[in-house]
Amino acid sequence: MTIFELVGQMKIEGLDKTQGQLKGLEKNLDATAKKFKTMGKVMVGVGIAIAGAMAACVVSYAKAGDEVHKMALRTGFAAEALSELRHVAMLSGTELGSIETATKKMSKSIIDTLSLLRN
Repeated sequence: MTIFELVGQMKIEGLDKTQGQLKGLEKNLDATAKKFKTMGKVMVGVGIAIAGAMAACVVSYAKAGDEVHKMALRTGFAAEALSELRHVAMLSGTELGSIETATKKMSKSIIDTLSLLRN
């Protein structure tokens, strides 16, 4: 075997090893790409969930603000005071509507008592 044949054989063996390593690298890259694709899908799902939660919060705050505003117009109370009362009502396990009803009854009782005292 001549030196040229020996070098040629070494090149072929080296090329075979390199091709084998490249195939292994290709498999690893495919597996990594699949993992990234799965991660991307998970991240999209998380993003959608976060956006949905934020939208629900915005709707909830808008409804609460609308409720306070409408009650302020009906009762003459300041919206800020009603907002504070709404918070207290929620902490005690009731609703702002119950406070409105109780306030109306209390006002009627005060007016009736004052009319009795005048007579």
